[in-house]
Amino acid sequence: MGATGNTGGTGGSGLTGFTGPVGPIGPLGATGNTGQTGLTGFTGPVGARGVAGLAGAIGATGPTGFTGFTGLPGSSGASGLAAANAAFLYAYFTGATSVTGGDPVTLAQSAAVPFTTNGPISGITHTPGSTDIQILTPGRYEVLYTITTTVNTSRFTAAINGSLIPGATLYFIGSGTVPALFAGRVVFSATAGDVLTIRLVNGTGTSAVISSAGFTGANNQNVAASIIVRQIG
Repeated sequence: MGATGNTGGTGGSGLTGFTGPVGPIGPLGATGNTGQTGLTGFTGPVGARGVAGLAGAIGATGPTGFTGFTGLPGSSGASGLAAANAAFLYAYFTGATSVTGGDPVTLAQSAAVPFTTNGPISGITHTPGSTDIQILTPGRYEVLYTITTTVNTSRFTAAINGSLIPGATLYFIGSGTVPALFAGRVVFSATAGDVLTIRLVNGTGTSAVISSAGFTGANNQNVAASIIVRQIG
């Protein structure tokens, strides 16, 4: 056999063979470095309202606020009773008349005082010499009255329709002398037709004598009892 000749040139690459089957998974490699934070996502929809919690404790009272502005003045009230239209009476006792039977006049317990003469009078009726003073206009009235008697233990009071008016009893003004002067004042409410009288209310039941006797002087009119009734509302 002769000597081996020189190796010829490499031939062209053959066709690629079929891919072989996948080999088994190799072991897990080490964790890589954390990447950069991604962009924030869109806000999700609002969730449903939760159940209301229990009410908290009441807080401390705050400081008082500033005083507010003064309000506008209210409307004017109704006009009061005109003095010119108010009921009024002045009457007095001057002595003997055909009604009283003469001077002096003796009053028994609970008897009413007569007034013999009328002065100015409006909206009230009174027959001279009568004990009754009749109210014609309903309202509030003020009464002022004086009586002079020969008995300084007498007591007098005002009455409406025979019933005594609370607070109206008058007492002796003086120091035990006679004639004795009594004075009184009271305010009361009346309806149309009510009758006002001044009555003797001695607790002992003794009588009293009204008399103009003992008054002297050229200008003396011998007024032993007087009464003023005026409407005040």
